[in-house]
Parts: sequence; C-alpha cells; structure tokens
Amino acid sequence: SGATWSTGIGGNFTGVYDGGGHSISNLVVTKTGSWDGLFSRLTSTGTVRNLSFGGTVTGESYVGGLVGYNQGAIESSFVSSSAVVTSTSNYPGGLVGLNTGTISNSFSAAAVSTPSYGAGLVANLSGGSITNSYAVGLVTGTQKRGLVATVGTGTESDSFWDTESSGVATSALGTGKSTTQMQTLSTFAAWSISDSWSLSNTWGLCSRVNSGYPYLTAFFTSDPCLDSPSPASSSSEPAVVELTLSPTDGTVCTSRGESGAIGTWLSLPSADDCTPPATTPNALLLGWATTPDFPLAIAQRQVDNGWGAYEIFNDDGRLTAVFIPAGGATVVSSAGQLYAIWSQ
Repeated sequence: SGATWSTGIGGNFTGVYDGGGHSISNLVVTKTGSWDGLFSRLTSTGTVRNLSFGGTVTGESYVGGLVGYNQGAIESSFVSSSAVVTSTSNYPGGLVGLNTGTISNSFSAAAVSTPSYGAGLVANLSGGSITNSYAVGLVTGTQKRGLVATVGTGTESDSFWDTESSGVATSALGTGKSTTQMQTLSTFAAWSISDSWSLSNTWGLCSRVNSGYPYLTAFFTSDPCLDSPSPASSSSEPAVVELTLSPTDGTVCTSRGESGAIGTWLSLPSADDCTPPATTPNALLLGWATTPDFPLAIAQRQVDNGWGAYEIFNDDGRLTAVFIPAGGATVVSSAGQLYAIWSQ
C-alpha cells in the first residue's frame, strides 16, 4: 500500500513469475535511465503470466507498466485502468516499453504520457510479436500512437486499440476500433472468447466486467457476469440515506446535495459551486469520487473530453471506485462519502 521502488523486480529477470490471477496495486516505481516497469527487463528466458498491475511507473525511456524491456514472454496479463505510465524522454507503453519477445492474450488500460513517442500497449516493437491483445488507455504525446508507436521487425496479429478512449486514430500496428466495437464479441472472433464466462476460454465479455471490454477468465473462479440479487426491502417506504461531500479536505460548496432515497438520482455540486482547499487555492474542481486517491489522470481525461462517470473494477469484477464529473449526478445506493477531486 503506497510503496515506492527505485527499480523494477529482478533487474534482469530470468525466471518465471506466475501471478496466479492476482494483482499488484498502489505501487510506485520511479527509475532513472532506461527500462522501467514493474519488471525492468525480462531476458529471453523470463516469463510473466496471469498477473495484473495497477500502480504508477515513471522513467526516462522505454517505460512499461508491466515490463520496461521484454525479451521473454508475457502471457495473460494486464495493466489496469488505475495505472499511470509516464516517460520523461521517450517510448512509454501501457504494457511494455521496448519489446523483442512475445506478448499474447494481454491488455493495457493505463494512461500513458510522453513528450514524444508513446503507445497504449507497446512503445517500440523492435522485434518479437503481439497476439490477441489490446489497449484502451488514454495516450498523450506529440507522437502518440494507439497500439504500437514504432516497429522494427516485430509482428502483430488480431490485436486492437480503442480509438475513442485512447484519443488516438493511428498506430504503427494493430487495428483501431470504436468503443462500441471494442465491447462487441464479433470484433474478437479469432480469439478464444465467449459471451459471459467459461474457463475453457481465455477471454470473456460482458457489460458489467472490465467496463465492458474483454477480460481474462484466469482472474476469476466463478462467473463475474452474473447479476447480484437485489436486497429485499421490509418497508414500502424508500430508505433515505446521506452522502457526505468531502467533510475534511477543506472543500466548501454553496450548493450541496447530500441525501436522497436509495435508487434515486442525486445532483452533485458543479465547479462554480465550490471553492478549493486553502492548500490548493488555484485548483479546479474536476468532480467527485468514492475514494480520495482516485487517479487524477483519469479524472482529468474525463473532464477534458466531456465524458461522463468512470468506473474502476478489481480483478474479481467488483466495483472499487467511481468518478462523477462536477455538476453530474449519481444514483444513491447507500450511505457514504464522496471526495472532491481537484486539479493540480
């Protein structure tokens, strides 16, 4: 929880790391020089599989959410939407910075930032291959690309990126699709994928898991697509609960909606209704989140693009965080707290 590393796992990692369908999150990796990621470098014998990463990685060049430099194999792994990958120089990728190995059945939803070349999945596909993989995270940079930024002798097959969520219309390799197409089963006809969930398939697809994008079945032990039963009510009167809006961070709003019946919509204060805390007097209110540490890059992206609420799910398909832009509305589901998310 909130740990900080100055280098990735293993330096030159030569073994096999099987995550067993588990996640590493809230880790911050900051490194000077090249090859920065959860793993700095996988050698030709190195393999990472069945692993999810949801932290922050910052480096100079060839920065990847999962691996800085992949010469080995990455299988059935992903970088989640809570991750942020940043290069201060060149070549960040949501999953891998520099690749000469193999990548299969993997994806990235990380926000990627670079002053130059960068991409949603792999920054530089110098060699090796990408198979049955995709990217949906926002990419910013002067030479931003969708799936792959630059390519040497590397190859790609049946891999995609979301042209809308990434904000990128071009890529060195891969096929660009709309968000609707990226959430449609027929787009992935060549994959081992099924509607809903089956362990006999590598992938599953349903609207309530992974924001509707394909998810890896190895991360679940039961069907995550099943609807949860609604709690029975013993009263004909709707329960009224209270939502507290950032009571401790110094946020002051002249218009506050704080209570309502369960299942009803509640309007939230807009940016013009609130003044920031004294510690950040020039900040702008981006919106409201169910957790105080909601990723700022994602919140800023939603506001800049005029998009609506954003949901983050964990590896079990459970909703862990929601962001609602300022002036938006939310459904009252239970008593709780919403935190103001301010720009920096």
